[in-house]
Amino acid sequence: MERRAMQVSGAGLIGVGIRPDTAGERLNLDGDFALKEQSSAPSGVADYAKIAAMEDGADANTVLLLHCDGSNLSQTVTDSSDSGHTVTCVDNGTVADCSLSTAQKKFGVSSLRITAGQYITIPHSTDWDFGAGDFTFEMWMRFDAQVTSDVGFFGARRSTTEQGMYWYYDQSDAQRTYFRWRDTDDVRRDISFYGTYNLPAATWVHFAVCRRGTQIRPYVNGQWMQLDHASYETETQVGWQTLRDTTGPMYIGAIDDGGITSPSMYIDEIRISN
Repeated sequence: MERRAMQVSGAGLIGVGIRPDTAGERLNLDGDFALKEQSSAPSGVADYAKIAAMEDGADANTVLLLHCDGSNLSQTVTDSSDSGHTVTCVDNGTVADCSLSTAQKKFGVSSLRITAGQYITIPHSTDWDFGAGDFTFEMWMRFDAQVTSDVGFFGARRSTTEQGMYWYYDQSDAQRTYFRWRDTDDVRRDISFYGTYNLPAATWVHFAVCRRGTQIRPYVNGQWMQLDHASYETETQVGWQTLRDTTGPMYIGAIDDGGITSPSMYIDEIRISN
């Protein structure tokens, strides 16, 4: 194994290059390994792997990034993306029902705590008018108890007739988790998968829905979920349609202007990218 070190003149930085003797050889580290945080990604070089620690974790495609870090019971939820969206905690008059909590966290020092029926809102933005483009929505969730009722994860759906994109779990419909939207012809489209086992109690679960090209796929803990291919008259399982632009605020922990909410839970690291 060849190891090389160099001093970057005048910058006060030390770079260490490690190259295996054999192409494709796995690199094993024994001991501490430290990364220096930097403000931009290293430049790409063909056939050369890099590890970088990025400040805040936001890149040019990130349009919403909520680390949910702060002091206990704070209702200041900061968007660390360049968009700087305003986030509002909606509670029932009790701060602890929708605020940051240090009791649980996936990363950082805290997470967002919402009790049943509470949620956060973000004003309407063209940042989530995805059209026919790529996008990713992801977040970590930790439910207090096994889910036994409908859950509104997030969405810009205002009502059953004004259906911007939204993501929810339907207990009564064969326990399906849906990502739904209206296309520009006002036809409802969706993808869905089965199973309450994806919504366990007291366990952090990573949910993501991504479109790349003509495919929209849901992921749970990084695993692509097999679609159930339900065949309703107004639904398809394809992702090539153009999403209709949203008109209302984004809800997290609810859809339908708060009409469908979530059970008591913690949420962390919420990100939307386009």
